[in-house]
Amino acid sequence: MVTKLSETEQKIQALEKQLEELVGESAANDALRTRLLNIAERTAEATRLPGEYLWRMVVRPHEYAVLRVALELDLPRLFHENSEWTTAQLAAKTGADEKLIVRLMRTLAAMNVFMETASHTYCSAPVSDFLAQDKQMADTVKFMWDVVGKAVFCLPAYLAQIQHQDLPSAPGAWRLAFGNGTDFFSYIAHDERLMDQFHNMMAVQRFRRPDWFDVYHVQENMVARYDASISNVMLVDIGGSRGHELQKFKTKFPCALGKLVLQDLGHVIEGADGLETSGIMKMQYDFFTPQPVKGAQVYYMRSILHDWDDDKCRAILSNIVSAMRKGYSRLIINDWVLPDTGARLYPCMQDINMMALFSAMERSESHFVSLVESVGLKVVRIWGSPEAERCIETMLPE
Repeated sequence: MVTKLSETEQKIQALEKQLEELVGESAANDALRTRLLNIAERTAEATRLPGEYLWRMVVRPHEYAVLRVALELDLPRLFHENSEWTTAQLAAKTGADEKLIVRLMRTLAAMNVFMETASHTYCSAPVSDFLAQDKQMADTVKFMWDVVGKAVFCLPAYLAQIQHQDLPSAPGAWRLAFGNGTDFFSYIAHDERLMDQFHNMMAVQRFRRPDWFDVYHVQENMVARYDASISNVMLVDIGGSRGHELQKFKTKFPCALGKLVLQDLGHVIEGADGLETSGIMKMQYDFFTPQPVKGAQVYYMRSILHDWDDDKCRAILSNIVSAMRKGYSRLIINDWVLPDTGARLYPCMQDINMMALFSAMERSESHFVSLVESVGLKVVRIWGSPEAERCIETMLPE
């Protein structure tokens, strides 16, 4: 006897078929894929009951912990070299107890990091392959758990200690996690492994998001307006780490005139090998001191100001302002700019990161405007979409 499907069941089956077709079509269309993903996430959140939503949130640290163990055991690389393993083989290869491997692998399979093919037998999956091939992302996963996560877990206790008042400039949650007398940058500076992981995280954190020069009109506002009689420097990347941004800029705009200058602290600059041969000038510089490059066309800062409170930001900005040429120089601040209403979750989570690590913040649009105006700059335009970091273009007023 054939049972007639209910109208609701028919709708669900039709929807499943449509979704499968759309997933296939979106593989080569990133805009469609993002739109489909947003719809799926909104639908999932709307479908979950409040208790289901909260329980899903509660167990997320457990998932992250298991993934961190998988990286410590180098499981993604093993599966990339040999796509299928039994738990007994993995135990022999890693030296871990098989009972532990069984518990880890069944959880990782449930997380879709690996795929289960038979009892106690697993194979690689897109996520594990990605982690095996992209060291920068693997280092990001490790760093966020080993360093950032510890401070974030201490944030509730620290906020309770200060009775949920406005944060002092001292990084309290960080010190609760790592001890008094420490701060984020000095802590990682003494560990080469952590420094490498941090710089890899900085290089990869914009995964599938546009670079600043894809948002800002470089050809019109920089290349066409460059004036060598004012300065031989086109672009100064302040606190630019190991030069990832300048290298990508030079690749995209190989005919741009003027020098490209990378500025950062000495121990960071030392790790930026081979830049001079590509035409990028390295310069040791502390942005709490006067800016030595005068009259450059563009001063640029990416993910710098969110590390500091407003007073420290004003000190950083004032050092740049004193070096700018009125009517010519621009300062571009590349950071998350939260809309004053309707902020998305990811930049809000970045704000919590900054709270835990530095007692600092991601800023809203109105906050940024007030901040730059307080040091004598004016906002020319804020470029880009709130879906990603934006470019705040500023100049000295005429």
